[in-house]
Amino acid sequence: MSQEKSSTKSEIQKMAIQHSQEIKTTFAAAAAIAMLYLFINPPLAAQKKTTGEFIRDKITQIDNAFSTSNPNYASAFIIFEQITACEKILNNNKSIGKTSPEALSDFKKAILELPTTASKESILTNQLNIATKNTTECQKELGTIKETLQTRSTNTNINFNTICTILIALFVPIFALLGAFIARDQKIAEFRQAWIDRIREYAKKLESREPKRVGATLREFRIELNEDNHPESIDRRLIDAISYYEKEINNKTYNRKNNEKLLGNIRQHTKSAIKQEWEIIKHGELTTRITRHSIIIFTLYFFITLLTINHQTTQTIIALTLTSFIYYLLNRKIIHETAKTIWSKATFKNNSKQKNNPNLVKTI
Repeated sequence: MSQEKSSTKSEIQKMAIQHSQEIKTTFAAAAAIAMLYLFINPPLAAQKKTTGEFIRDKITQIDNAFSTSNPNYASAFIIFEQITACEKILNNNKSIGKTSPEALSDFKKAILELPTTASKESILTNQLNIATKNTTECQKELGTIKETLQTRSTNTNINFNTICTILIALFVPIFALLGAFIARDQKIAEFRQAWIDRIREYAKKLESREPKRVGATLREFRIELNEDNHPESIDRRLIDAISYYEKEINNKTYNRKNNEKLLGNIRQHTKSAIKQEWEIIKHGELTTRITRHSIIIFTLYFFITLLTINHQTTQTIIALTLTSFIYYLLNRKIIHETAKTIWSKATFKNNSKQKNNPNLVKTI
């Protein structure tokens, strides 16, 4: 009996160590994928200037143009046209998003508040006409603006895709963690089923033997119920019923007519304990249920959030997620074998400690 319990605990411990190794290796593989992607693509800090920074640079250029003794009004108005075109493109391109509206408003306000003396107003009008007539130069400047904005749009997607790739890489160990919990839950369900079978066997022995010959069976029954393997499923009333039955049959004033009543009481509480155990087998342990549902909720929330972003990016993320999951499924055996090779020494040391000190072996 004790050897069987020790073997079961060792098997659970070995399974837990193996799943831990698989999860660690999968995390390492996911981190390697993320680092490789960051190495191939430029880092986030190395991206080009944002649209807001571009506008602020233009405003600085205008301030410099008006701060000299001979203001360069033509240059200032060309830059003003650039920023106006930039604002229009920003308003028409929803994928970029509006940036620095306060900066644009302050700039326009500063232009309108320029000194309005006759001479300066005439100069402003003439320079504006020059800037308007010089269509080739204006088209060139507007082309530069559009190119800058297109580059910014591309860089925005690169930034977002880089971040999402790191997040997607985390889905690989998440799937591995979920698989490990499912495998662990299935294995423990097998142990629980074996425990139920033993309880049924003890109950049958009690009913098939003479009251004076059930002492050993009662002791084994009580020992089985007092195990720490399934404390949440043990009905205390069943233990009390067995103890009371054992006390009655050892009493000199024992009446055989009460035997059926005592056995019926044990039978009733045994059914209750087995039913409770079956519920745990059917729905899984509490930690497994919480982990499983948390992962499902997080995954659904992640994809629903992606639906609020532009459609092309959503397709990219879904494709990357499916690719990561398929990669894990196809390379699961290789990952497991690598885990066994890398962690073989640690496992050997852990098993050696368990053999030398049985108290280190704890039930999961």
